[in-house]
Amino acid sequence: MWGLKLRRRKAKPAPRLSPFRGLARLKLSPEWRKRALWGGLAFAGLGTLAALAPMAWTSEPVQEAREAIEDALDTAIELAGLDIRRVEISGQAEAATEDLLAVLAARAGEPILAFDPRQARRRLEAMGWIAAAEVRRELPDRIVARLIERAPLALWQHDGRIWLIDAAGHRITNQNLGRFGHLPLVVGEEAHLQAQVLVAAVTAHPAIAHQLEAAVWVSRRRWTLRLARGVEVLLPEAGMAEAIALLARLDRERGLLARAVSVIDLRLADRVMLRLTPDAAWRLREPGQST
Repeated sequence: MWGLKLRRRKAKPAPRLSPFRGLARLKLSPEWRKRALWGGLAFAGLGTLAALAPMAWTSEPVQEAREAIEDALDTAIELAGLDIRRVEISGQAEAATEDLLAVLAARAGEPILAFDPRQARRRLEAMGWIAAAEVRRELPDRIVARLIERAPLALWQHDGRIWLIDAAGHRITNQNLGRFGHLPLVVGEEAHLQAQVLVAAVTAHPAIAHQLEAAVWVSRRRWTLRLARGVEVLLPEAGMAEAIALLARLDRERGLLARAVSVIDLRLADRVMLRLTPDAAWRLREPGQST
């Protein structure tokens, strides 16, 4: 019986793929070839500096070499095109552009890798108008800053100066305050730290807010409101919002604020005490007069 012997062919090993296969087909323009070359030199310089750093304080020749490498590194970065050419700022409404640029300190033509975004963010957030900032480098040539500004709440008068403040009591600025004259004025030591609660309670009653000229923080415990026509309203230490609501109701139902009163004392929960104006008190003493 005849048979055939079949020979198994050895499988050819799969060709090894180079991790750089395909990169060989990538063609760079002469401009970007130059940038890639100088960029590689720049990063090589950084690695050399890192290696020399532990010895820099003990060896004068190494120190001189480090300075020479730093100079060469700056040149390499510049030739690679990694210098600052654009600065973009967003989220700005009140802060002056020239002030922001000065604080950001991102100058055109300087190496972008020498710019420190974290330090720039700290400087921006130290400005009165800036509540939060995000700063980053976008290679090859752009610095981007995104800002969140503080929202003005009131004006704070203390030690003969007036500041614009936000809800947290942060002092925003004491310059050019004329256009913020519509905001409530709070007066006294630490009044800026208590202003948010007061403003919320007063603005809940537009008729009272419309007449408010100032609110004085007394003995770090309670508020006295100074209203139009010289009327003072003494508010309690506790239950301030309820007292303001009572004042608004008495004015709405009985026209209290239109009467000849100089002081309305709401510090006691069970009664309202009034002090008449001097003229009204004098007329009341005369027979047959009323107010």
